[in-house]
Amino acid sequence: MAVMLFSLTIFGTLSFSIEEAEAVEFFQLLFWFPVSLILYKAAKTDFKNIFNK
Repeated sequence: MAVMLFSLTIFGTLSFSIEEAEAVEFFQLLFWFPVSLILYKAAKTDFKNIFNK
């Protein structure tokens, strides 16, 4: 889910800039980018603990 939101944020930024969207439409990307980072960090499994002694 987080990776999907991150890729949508990146491709949304590119498509907004290509289509020359208004600056107000970029504000939704300011919301979705931190949400994707938070979801990625929350869902990330920590494999380091398996290999540390």
